[in-house]
Amino acid sequence: MQKQQCNLAVLKILSEESDEEHLIKSDQILDELETNYDVSIERHKVVSVISTLRDFMYPIKSIKKNGGYMLLSHLFTKSELILLCTSIQSATFVDQKASDNLTERILGTGSKYHKHSYRSHVFHNNEKKVNNDQFSKSISTIYDAIDQGRKISFDYMHYKEDMQLHIVNKEPIIVEPREITTRNGQLYLLVTGGRHPGFMSYRIDKIANVAILEEKVTYMYQDKDAIELANERLYMYNGDNLNVTFRFKKNKLDQFVDAFGLNIHPHTYNDDQYECYVKTTKAAAILFAQEYSDCVELISPEELRESMRTLLNTAADMYSK
Repeated sequence: MQKQQCNLAVLKILSEESDEEHLIKSDQILDELETNYDVSIERHKVVSVISTLRDFMYPIKSIKKNGGYMLLSHLFTKSELILLCTSIQSATFVDQKASDNLTERILGTGSKYHKHSYRSHVFHNNEKKVNNDQFSKSISTIYDAIDQGRKISFDYMHYKEDMQLHIVNKEPIIVEPREITTRNGQLYLLVTGGRHPGFMSYRIDKIANVAILEEKVTYMYQDKDAIELANERLYMYNGDNLNVTFRFKKNKLDQFVDAFGLNIHPHTYNDDQYECYVKTTKAAAILFAQEYSDCVELISPEELRESMRTLLNTAADMYSK
């Protein structure tokens, strides 16, 4: 084995067999090299390899008392491993098989002790995960199309009574893919050129059979990024944005921020209430007002206020029987 390959093999052994709490002795390193990499080196060569790795800024600590070594930091810290793995397992838009494979690979960047310690805490069956085995391929194809500036076609799915996803469109949907973003714990594709003017959104976990077309997307000057657009599109409903005024109880400001972000400017309406306006779609405004109907009042536009009044009257009639 060449010197460079030997150095990489020792680094991999240190990464897998040691961390800030566990050391590996020189004899163990020699055994690992011979068993897993079919190479034999003299004991004193281990010191030379460790020195070379340190020259490349790898934080390796020598424990003279025990004659061992510890790699003090890995690709991810403990907290980062937990954060990444928990986020992946919690994400409903990634199917269970893909989640488990990705979690396993992330855990593999730490030592075997990290892997063993965290395994029982980060692997969980999530019944809400979508069953779409095309998800990873769809993301890859969409990003390629965005990078090439080309339109895509795809099918869109919805659940039916058998609790399986079924294609609902009769003809392939053709759009101009712009960006991918997250909202409400879901992954969305933002597009233009759809059946509505301006931006539209599709959940990527419900997309299937993505294909890149030859036709180029139109040039578009964009003064907002995907996060700004997603923040304005509460619940990611399609449609034009409106200036909507809400009045709400002061102790519900946290919920308001969770929905619309920090770029809001509430002002005191009275001792108990704030009032502020946000930009969002008609459907999103109505749904938000419904969700917090006991503490949020939709003030304007008047047409939305009237729609809200009609919905509340209908609900009251339903529950009066």
